[in-house]
Amino acid sequence: MKFGLGEIILIFLIALILFGPTVIPWVQRWLRRCRVHAAQQQRLRARREAEARCRRDAQLRYIQQVVLGVFGTALVVGAAYLLLRPAPVQPQSYQSVSAGFTGTYAKNSVLDETEPLPLGSETAPVCVRWREGWLYAAVSGGRIVRVHEDGTGLSLVLQTDGEITGFDFLPDGRLVLACVGGAAGGQNGLLLAAPDAWNGQLAVQTLLTQAGGRALAFPTAVCAAADGTVYFAESCAVPAGEYGVKNAYVLALLAHGADGAVYACDPDTGTAEPVLTGLTFAAGLAVEPAGSGLYVSDAGTGTVWRVAASARAVEAGCRGSQAVLQGLPGRPAGLAAGDDGRLWVALSGPRGGWLDALGGVPRLRGAVMNLPAMTRNRLVLGGRTAVLAFDAAGNILENWQSTRLAAVTGVCETDTGVYLAHGAGGVLDRRRY
Repeated sequence: MKFGLGEIILIFLIALILFGPTVIPWVQRWLRRCRVHAAQQQRLRARREAEARCRRDAQLRYIQQVVLGVFGTALVVGAAYLLLRPAPVQPQSYQSVSAGFTGTYAKNSVLDETEPLPLGSETAPVCVRWREGWLYAAVSGGRIVRVHEDGTGLSLVLQTDGEITGFDFLPDGRLVLACVGGAAGGQNGLLLAAPDAWNGQLAVQTLLTQAGGRALAFPTAVCAAADGTVYFAESCAVPAGEYGVKNAYVLALLAHGADGAVYACDPDTGTAEPVLTGLTFAAGLAVEPAGSGLYVSDAGTGTVWRVAASARAVEAGCRGSQAVLQGLPGRPAGLAAGDDGRLWVALSGPRGGWLDALGGVPRLRGAVMNLPAMTRNRLVLGGRTAVLAFDAAGNILENWQSTRLAAVTGVCETDTGVYLAHGAGGVLDRRRY
């Protein structure tokens, strides 16, 4: 028997009339029960989720408390270690005033545009001199190279087994070097080399390794006067041969001890006499063009001192010494005499800031000394570098600055411009003047 669409619809209508009144309440009850059950399940899921969230939050708080506890304990232990551990060098209390890069020292970017003079494979020039058409530069590896201003003739002059921190020429052409960690079998000292020894070999002789009754710890700048007197700086008492040049420099700035000095040496006898004492870090020397005065840069106090070239045993800040520049915004490094009576000084980085703020708290500076060397050096070094020209009265004639160049440590003037050595890369930089 076959049912058509009409018959199926008719049967459905009859069933709906006969059974509908009883089915509808049942369906409604079933739907209500479903809704109630769904609501119960939803509340149950919400409660479970809330409980899980509470457990996760409790676990997270516990982990945070553990981490904070471990970190706090490590911080306390680390701080106690840094504060209680004896500092490598005993820091001294001081008060320092920095002029900041304002007024006469207003910020600029003049040195962002310089002309590089490549040094081939040589790197890190720290000192530069000009003589008879040649530029001479002390580079890494205890080497001195020379090159013409047009970049030709690059050649090795000599090599030592230490690091050269400064050099200059005597009137007779001999070369005097300040060397760290290599002179005289590992000691620090002054070396002397004759022109005919410039063949790249260790054809140098030791001039002296002691001054002021003790072995040299950190000889730096060297300059020679027209009468043949050699002036050299014992920058500080921090042994550079033990800590390395950069580390010793940073430790000396942090210590701020008045243990640096400048000596006058007879290159024929090797005897030395103190000229200026009480310096924090003697970094640069220059004899004024007239030859009667000696200029000394003190990186720690931001001062350029002048004493008579004939002076002996003068203490910085006392009679016989004159602060030509003081409160400099940067750490004065290399000095050089120029034409027309002007002098040049390189500022290797800014002064002031947190370091001077801790001047009266030597214990905290001692804690900084105990930091890893890389961290400690980054805290102290870096920032704006500058080169200033000034006259004997302390008037600023030129103000060149840069945040692009590495810290300028050496400077010299030629007929075509001013050359800068900055201890980074493999070039000297020239600023036409």
